[in-house]
Amino acid sequence: MIGEYYGQVFKGWFIPPETTEYRFYMACDDHCKLRLGETPNVVESPKEILNVAAWTPFRDFLRSHDAKRHSEWISLKKGEPHYIEAIHLEYSWGDHVSVAVEVK
Repeated sequence: MIGEYYGQVFKGWFIPPETTEYRFYMACDDHCKLRLGETPNVVESPKEILNVAAWTPFRDFLRSHDAKRHSEWISLKKGEPHYIEAIHLEYSWGDHVSVAVEVK
């Protein structure tokens, strides 16, 4: 979507390909949050694992300035679907939101 002063929510399921730890990353313009279900197959009350409250360059997950753009490591089991939700707030100028995952 391209515009000014809007919000959007992306909902889905994250199905881990392996039993291990995962770290999630986010970048956006202007504010975004990532929530993940704490238990498999449950949509209610996902836990906020990321809150990027400042503009970040497009898909810039690693360069650090004041914004924390990655979650803590989260242990997940192979094949157990976890509800995932990305919330994006756009104020003015550029528009983007992106999520990435790292496998330990």
